[in-house]
Amino acid sequence: MATARTTKSDPPLSAAATPRRTQEERSAESRERLIAAAIELLGAKGYSRTTLVDIGKRAGLSRGLVTFHFGSKEQCMAAVVDTIRAMVTAELDRKSADARGLEAVDLMIDTYLTTEEFRSSHAMRAMFAIIMESITESSILRKSVAEQNAIFRRMLADWITQAHEDGDIELRDDPLGLATLIEGLLRGTLIQSLTDPDAVDLRAIAKLSKAVVRNHLQASPGRLSGTDVTSRVRSRGSATSA
Repeated sequence: MATARTTKSDPPLSAAATPRRTQEERSAESRERLIAAAIELLGAKGYSRTTLVDIGKRAGLSRGLVTFHFGSKEQCMAAVVDTIRAMVTAELDRKSADARGLEAVDLMIDTYLTTEEFRSSHAMRAMFAIIMESITESSILRKSVAEQNAIFRRMLADWITQAHEDGDIELRDDPLGLATLIEGLLRGTLIQSLTDPDAVDLRAIAKLSKAVVRNHLQASPGRLSGTDVTSRVRSRGSATSA
């Protein structure tokens, strides 16, 4: 019986089954691995003890690739800020997709303070490590952190403006000023929790924070807050998808 023979021109089966990645795809993957490694190290060791050598090792790559992709440690940290900002924004957008105005502000507070995977992640610790470093050292980091803060405040200010447009609050102050106050309240509380978890009841502080914000804004009586808001938004989303 004749046996089929493979000629030199026949491609290997593995090559046919697994297309080769482009240089751009390999470069993008390396960059993502380096940023993920930097976030882990920052969350575990802090800014000063995170080096380019450590980042390369944690990613399974060389220090040379870290320098190739980012140029310096500061530029690498700026890329980390951009990545965390995209992660946080996507999470907040997902949770508040069906909310606006005061409901969205309540969900922001709950997400920031009471969502375990959000507040205790390496990403959040990494972000705070970079924020503290940006105060004293690097103009590059300061610019990146300032941009991140501005996006956060703008999101809050837009929701406050929506609440006024909906007739739910009396707006006597600048929305961006109120957003700055809320941002400081949330971050200050979370920093205290990260440094001394047993001393801060985050669920109680989240409830108090929502009450303080609503009292200042003189929210209309009967507006929902807390878990009622979350339930209402979920119900609305279910009705929409049904």
